[in-house]
Amino acid sequence: MDDVRALMRALGAKKSEISVYLALYRRGPATVRDLVERTGLSERTVRVALRSLLNGGYVSVEKSGRSNVYSAVSPSVISQKFRKKVEEYFSSMFTRLRSRSS
Repeated sequence: MDDVRALMRALGAKKSEISVYLALYRRGPATVRDLVERTGLSERTVRVALRSLLNGGYVSVEKSGRSNVYSAVSPSVISQKFRKKVEEYFSSMFTRLRSRSS
């Protein structure tokens, strides 16, 4: 899990987002209340982290009765996001270098 933590950090994730993701990955789907208990974070912090993780594609959500149940995506998705970011960075760098040498 240290690899996942490092990749998420490199992608700009905050400590709270990493904690929430890892709690979901290690122990399975959960509600906000479950995540508050698992992580020790405040409900507000968990909700903010989940919103960011949802927007980034790190977690998914399903409605279960009146509650939302969150699940972690596979770590391979995070690895793919990291690879894509690295490829975009180097592509951009090479484009800038080529334009300077022209």
